[in-house]
Amino acid sequence: HEFAEHVQEPGAIGLRVVGVHEQGSTYINDGGHLNRSSISASLDVKLSDTFTFLADALYQDRKTDGVIYAVFLPAPQSPETLIPVPDPISGHTNLSETGSYYNDQAFIGTVGLDANIASGWKANLSYRYVDMSDWFREGGVDISNADGDYTLTEYNARQIYRSNQVQALLIGQFDTGPLSHDVTFGASWQRFDNFEDFEG
Repeated sequence: HEFAEHVQEPGAIGLRVVGVHEQGSTYINDGGHLNRSSISASLDVKLSDTFTFLADALYQDRKTDGVIYAVFLPAPQSPETLIPVPDPISGHTNLSETGSYYNDQAFIGTVGLDANIASGWKANLSYRYVDMSDWFREGGVDISNADGDYTLTEYNARQIYRSNQVQALLIGQFDTGPLSHDVTFGASWQRFDNFEDFEG
């Protein structure tokens, strides 16, 4: 957390909202498509000369069609089984299976309180929640020989990541004789959960 310049008068409210939409074809021929939307908002409220309430949030939804996980060369069992690297193909070539996609959604929200507790001293207490999920149907391409023959293994999965974080900061300045000190004290707690449903 960094202390920003907030609205100055008690009772004043500052609000900013930003929306973004993006869609179109990707570099992949015949099937590559992207659709992404996001919205974010930031709010601060000057409760008094001492306290400022803060909140911000971001939500994003993104889907890409015509995707693959990766391309793998076979691991040699001996020098005799080492195959030459196949000739390169265009990066626009669609190696994905029909109906492949990758969809992810994300939400990040934070609320906090800034306090001017004394001359040269500020404090902040904040809580942040993050929820990210993705689900996909995509394949891994395994190269079989130097001619470029390959097999594709399809994967279907749903993954969810959630975290909760609480953070407290104390930032101040003080002098000891000719020396001036800038100090920061802080503590945080975080919990992270991960859920997966996967098949290949």
